[in-house]
Amino acid sequence: MRHRDLARHAFIHAAIASIYIGLVGLLFYSGQDVLKTRNGPLAVTAYLLLVVLSAAFIGVAVFGKAAMWYVDGRRSDAVSLALYTVGFLSLITAATFLVLLA
Repeated sequence: MRHRDLARHAFIHAAIASIYIGLVGLLFYSGQDVLKTRNGPLAVTAYLLLVVLSAAFIGVAVFGKAAMWYVDGRRSDAVSLALYTVGFLSLITAATFLVLLA
């Protein structure tokens, strides 16, 4: 596969992961007052479930397609896709911090 196509796939995967992370961040920011008053085992369970769900979703968004390609024998494309995706996530993270610092 051409590098431009790999980069396009990687950017889409990184964007999906970033949008999900933004939505979870918005949930925490918007729900601060409500979540602050909730204590106990159910609140802890809800937070842990969100962490596990987030790890699973992000794992699939970042490495799912690359893992499928690797198993299908497209090892070079799989490694390139994973590296491009992590690279785009790094750029999005850096841009987010630059916006915060500006």
